[in-house]
Amino acid sequence: MKRIIYLGIAILLMGACFLVFLLRNKQEKHAAIFRQLAAAYESLSTARSNQLNHYAADEFLLAEALYNEALAKCKHQSDKWILRRDYSEVAQLLEKIQLIVSDAGVRAVDKIQRINEDYQKQNSEVGQMIHRYEAFYSHLPLPEEVRAGFVKGRLIYDEAGLAYSKGVLNTAQSLMNRSAALVGGAYYFGDEMLKDYFGAHEEWRRLNGEALRASFSQKVILIDKVARILYVYKNGKPVHEMASELGSNWVGDKYREGDMTTPEGKYLVSQKKEGNRTIYYKALLLNYPNEQDKQRFEDNKQKGLIPRNASIGSLIEIHGSGGRGVDWTKGCIALENHDMDTLFRLVEVNTPVYIVGSLKSLNELYNIGSIRPRR
Repeated sequence: MKRIIYLGIAILLMGACFLVFLLRNKQEKHAAIFRQLAAAYESLSTARSNQLNHYAADEFLLAEALYNEALAKCKHQSDKWILRRDYSEVAQLLEKIQLIVSDAGVRAVDKIQRINEDYQKQNSEVGQMIHRYEAFYSHLPLPEEVRAGFVKGRLIYDEAGLAYSKGVLNTAQSLMNRSAALVGGAYYFGDEMLKDYFGAHEEWRRLNGEALRASFSQKVILIDKVARILYVYKNGKPVHEMASELGSNWVGDKYREGDMTTPEGKYLVSQKKEGNRTIYYKALLLNYPNEQDKQRFEDNKQKGLIPRNASIGSLIEIHGSGGRGVDWTKGCIALENHDMDTLFRLVEVNTPVYIVGSLKSLNELYNIGSIRPRR
C-alpha cells in the first residue's frame, strides 16, 4: 500500500515538474515573441526616420500592415490559456517584416542616390540658366508673364535648395522640377529673342564701318543699343562715351508710332533744341523717319505686318533728363544732363548719327559673360 502511495506521489511530482517545464517553455517563447515584436517596431521606427516611407513606400506600407497583423494575432494568442498559445504564425510574420524592411532599405539607398544625382544635375542646369538669364536676358523687354515666371521659378529654386539641405529629397526634387519648368521657359524665350535680334548683326557691322570712315572728316555719333553707350567718334576713335537709356521696347528696329522702339540706321541731327523748345533739358532732333524708314513702313503696311491706319511716328531725339537706370523713353535716346551739355557743344546740325543693335557679336557677348548695360 505504501509503495502505491509513494508511486502516486512520485507521478504527481513528475507531472508537476513537467507542467512547470511546459509553463517556463511557453513563458520563454512568449517573452521571445515580445522581444521580436519590439525589434520589429524598432526596425519600422528606424525605417521611418530614414524616410523609407517616402523612398520605398510600398514595401514600408506592407511591413506596417504585417506588423499590425502580427500584433492582432499576438493578442489573440495571449487571450488563450498559456499552454494553448501558439505564436508560430506571429514569428513568421515578424521574420517577414525584417526581410521586407532590410530589402526596402537597400532599395531606398539606391533611390536616394539616384534622386541625389538627378537633383545635383538639375540644380546645376537650372543654376546656369538663372545665371545666364540674369546676365543676358533680364534687360530685354520681355513680356510681363515671362518675367513673372522667372521670378517665381527663382524663388522655388531657393525653396528646393532649402528642402535639400534639410534632407527632404522628394520635396526638393519636386520643387526643382517646377523651378526648371518656369526658369527654363523664361530662359528659352529670352534666348530666342536675343538670337533673332542679332540676325541683323551684319547690317550693324556695315553701319559701324561707315560711321568710322565718316569720322575722319567730321565728328560722328554712334549708339550701341545693347551696351547703352553713345559714342562720339573722331578720326576713327571714340573721344567720348556716354551712358544712355532707350525706348522701353528697345529690341528691334522701329516700325511705327507707339511701338516704344528706338530706331536703327543712319540719321542726321536736324535741329538743336534748348530752353522752352524741349521738355527734356536739351535735345538733338533726328531726321527720323528717313527714306529707308518710310519705304519699310509702306512695305510692312502692304504685307499686313502693321495696321493700315498706323502712323510712322516722328520726334526721335537724343535728349537730356536721363540717368533713371531703366529704359523709359518712347523711342528716344536719353542722356544725363551733364553728358547732354557735352554732346550739345560737340555736334552741329547735320552731324551723322548711327544707331546699331550691338558693336559686338552675340558670341563675343557670351564670352564676356554679360550684356548688362552700363549705368
